[in-house]
Amino acid sequence: MKLTKNSIIDVTISKLNKDDLGVAYIDDYIITVPYSLLGEIVKVRIVEISGNRLSGQLVDIVKYQDAPCKYFRQCGGCSIQHLPDYQTYKFEKFKNSISDIAYDNLHNLRSIGQNSRRRASFKVTGNKLSFNKFHSKDTVAIDNCLLLEDPLNKLINPINKLLAKINAKITNVSILNSDSGIEILFHSSKNSDLNSDILMGEFAHQYNIARIAWVINDSAPYEIISRNKVQLILNEVRIDLPINSFLQVSKESSKMMSEIILEHIDNQGKILELYCGCGSFTIGLASKASVLAVEGNEAATGSLSRAAAEYRLPIKTMTRDLYQQPITCDVLNNYTQIVINPPRNGATPQIKQIALALKVKKLILISCSVESFVRDAKILIKDNFILQDIYPIDQFLYSGHLEIIGVFKRA
Repeated sequence: MKLTKNSIIDVTISKLNKDDLGVAYIDDYIITVPYSLLGEIVKVRIVEISGNRLSGQLVDIVKYQDAPCKYFRQCGGCSIQHLPDYQTYKFEKFKNSISDIAYDNLHNLRSIGQNSRRRASFKVTGNKLSFNKFHSKDTVAIDNCLLLEDPLNKLINPINKLLAKINAKITNVSILNSDSGIEILFHSSKNSDLNSDILMGEFAHQYNIARIAWVINDSAPYEIISRNKVQLILNEVRIDLPINSFLQVSKESSKMMSEIILEHIDNQGKILELYCGCGSFTIGLASKASVLAVEGNEAATGSLSRAAAEYRLPIKTMTRDLYQQPITCDVLNNYTQIVINPPRNGATPQIKQIALALKVKKLILISCSVESFVRDAKILIKDNFILQDIYPIDQFLYSGHLEIIGVFKRA
């Protein structure tokens, strides 16, 4: 059989690959199909050909598995929500991904539930909040998401109505449900006007929004209206959050991660925390020992520093780009315990310095990328660290991604 672009064929899915795409075989062809499962029979349009490897677009499902979300196979997220034994599949896939590094204890997968995500970023298409389709710039408008907290879902339709009234073209909308109230950030290519500002102010009062802000392209965001402080609250410590602050996707997962970290931190010496953000883990760490918290975002370290001063916490902060300017091993040797929570691409330059710092006895590495975690873990293990515990946390529900906490001890 000779297949060409736009050919439509029926195939049976034989397995899922590492990207959670269905794989089918016909003659000498290997076809990948998104949103398909082992055993499903699907009708596929061939959209890309590279030798004997074909990319298929799902046209119809002859034999299928049900999914909980009505936007499944339209929206680009939650690609494995229809797996019959989702958690087992995800845990086994993770075990295979870390099979070439040595470790002592792999803990069971810990998961958060639906309606627990406290932040979301939407595209705007036709004045409607939307998500991208699979591997596409095209979007699908939604009126709810089974991952989001109820307060965020309840705002989708009201925001759509507001978007229809605002004069400026809005390209994206980001929403965060902080511990003290909701922040909405509108992304545009030009400034808001007075009429739009008035409309947003009325919206904030009607729906009890703590802060509405505006950002033009990649410039710094600015406030349109602030009714209440947007805060992170930890052990009664209130940290004022800058506009568009990064927090873990759910309060539940952040609490879970903090508890795991503190379980492995000793009540002695000094703690160095790298990529501390606004202090999601810093406040807990300060209950154990004094902390130097380092982060590249000056607004974040400023907020954390002010909170530390107000509540008289043993926390000092430093603003530093740790990827471009990693802290060197001579400074690292002043600390016996380090917690590092880098972005998705990891922190290889900093990890290499930590590996050389012989007085560092314990490192807790947090990662949202299995590939980055394995790469950095290999560097540490090569330089006489033992990977004592691994905790996989499923805070990215129905996707192939995991949050990982690794506890390393110097041999």
